[in-house]
Amino acid sequence: MNQSLHLFQLQQIDTENDQINLQIEEINKRLINDEHLRQYEARLREAKQSLLLAQQALKQIESNVQSIRLKIETSESSLYSGKIRNPKELQDLQSEIASLKRRLSTLEDEQLEAMLTLEQAEQMLTVAQQDFSQAQLDHNQVQSKLLEEKNRLLSRIKSLSEKRKAILGSISADNLATYEQLRQRKRGVAVTKVEDNACKACGATIRPAELQNIRASSTIVFCSSCGRVLFAG
Repeated sequence: MNQSLHLFQLQQIDTENDQINLQIEEINKRLINDEHLRQYEARLREAKQSLLLAQQALKQIESNVQSIRLKIETSESSLYSGKIRNPKELQDLQSEIASLKRRLSTLEDEQLEAMLTLEQAEQMLTVAQQDFSQAQLDHNQVQSKLLEEKNRLLSRIKSLSEKRKAILGSISADNLATYEQLRQRKRGVAVTKVEDNACKACGATIRPAELQNIRASSTIVFCSSCGRVLFAG
């Protein structure tokens, strides 16, 4: 029974399993990461707030314009009614009307600017809503692909688990314990191949006699340099 072969097969399974678990971990991080979507959501909230402020500003100016116009109408009505005959009062009233009209002109300019600001805010909101909708669509598509890939990887893990159970029956308890200890100490790589008469893991040269021993022995042979189990293939 070639223990090094079975241990090498077990190593291949465990290495792939480790890689898959790292991939799943990364997928899980990406699944809960919605930073990109939240950025567009924040922009949408800002656009809504800007529109609300623009609407309030325009409403306030319109109210002021209406109030000034009413004052002008009332003052002109008094001016032309003939009831006021005192020259000083008439002059004061005319000055007041002139001041109100100047104020009205300023307010009307502000009203126009406020209307333009409101129009821009509405356009910005439309763009923000479109961008957010597209971001939602993109996010959902990415999530769907990630879940699909995760399910594929989980299926592969299940298949590897079945293969691992089958191989474990061919490995002695002592060798399995040695393997698990080496896995912990050697960053997950307990078994390595011999390629070009050298340990693939550390590069140490394997002498021909050692290579023959690795291939012929039913017991496991360790690299004299890195201490991993050697498999000659």
